[in-house]
Amino acid sequence: MRFLGIPQEKIHVVHEAPRKIFKKLETGDWKLEIKKRYGLPNRFVLYVGDVNYNKNILGLAEACKIAKTPLVIVGKQAANEKVDLSHPENQLFAEFLEKYGKDSGILRLGFVPDEDLVAIYNSAVVYCQPSFYEGFGLPVLEAMACGTPVVAAKTQALVEMADKAAFFTDPKKPEDMAEKISELLENSELRAQLIRK
Repeated sequence: MRFLGIPQEKIHVVHEAPRKIFKKLETGDWKLEIKKRYGLPNRFVLYVGDVNYNKNILGLAEACKIAKTPLVIVGKQAANEKVDLSHPENQLFAEFLEKYGKDSGILRLGFVPDEDLVAIYNSAVVYCQPSFYEGFGLPVLEAMACGTPVVAAKTQALVEMADKAAFFTDPKKPEDMAEKISELLENSELRAQLIRK
């Protein structure tokens, strides 16, 4: 306002929100169908998004290994073997591929249409957003809209957005992330509490 000389009454805040397709699904055959279509395990941690440095995919994979739980990664780049791995932004993804690229406990789906993504969110036991930093983190809201409890990195945007409705972890400590993931996997009451928030 001050710099552009625009009157205050012409400025409106538009809050980001998940699209209406992202919601809790009723019980039905969709769960078996989606698990069969994508080869999903019965219980898994889900991550949706890019694989750039700031997304901390390597830390999440290490946390899931410590927690002894499968990880499902959805996102176009996740399954793309032709990513420029020499680019500094992709350094952690290159390490991830070297260490976990052939790991059967980590499923990289690549792009998934929203109609299927809703069912995948609903099938996940926990959604994890392990980012070192985030501009917003829309998948956190999508997961919450689908009734999936969230473990998120304790970083400014994620704390501000998720507030008390997520379990927060230090993104630089896979052991801490694993502990939070395990706690949610093992404690159905805690999962229910987060979902209610």
